[in-house]
Amino acid sequence: MMLLDSLDDYARQARAVNTVKVNGGALTGYNTDVTALIKLIDEEISSALIFGAGGAARAAALALLKRGCTTFCIVNRSKDRAINLGNIIMSWGASVKYGPCREAHAFVNATPMGMYADDGPLIELYRKGNYRLTIDLAYRPGGTNLERISKKVISGIDILVEQAAQSIMIWKGIDPDREIMKRAAMGEAN
Repeated sequence: MMLLDSLDDYARQARAVNTVKVNGGALTGYNTDVTALIKLIDEEISSALIFGAGGAARAAALALLKRGCTTFCIVNRSKDRAINLGNIIMSWGASVKYGPCREAHAFVNATPMGMYADDGPLIELYRKGNYRLTIDLAYRPGGTNLERISKKVISGIDILVEQAAQSIMIWKGIDPDREIMKRAAMGEAN
């Protein structure tokens, strides 16, 4: 981020960039995970448990904040990274707790867990709560185990497709066909 000339508001707030546009030699950083999640979350969220504390977690937290979330619970294997995420979220005016919260509105997997076979700790954590919405940033063609057991889910594939579509709009100024993109992400033939 320090090598960029400017940042959009979401990249600045989330302190993470996943799309860079070159315009007249100037580099501008964007966070299309935030814009994708704001578009995909179709309800007001009051509270969320976030599993993870990296760039994806910051993007998800900011999108949830924009959808009304005021209370966040952070679960992460590194206490320092959890506290860092908590400090960022508190700077936005929301409250933070550390550790599982069983009655959060949304459960967010902001780790790669679920993309691979070993997702036991993630599933165990999910089953301890009562969540109405699951946001799974991990993606795997055919879905993840977390997606299969969730009541209502925003899948990692849908997030991947929407953030890519947002990037294409930034780079090319066109709104791509998400169904074609989703088939490609799932490994399906055209």
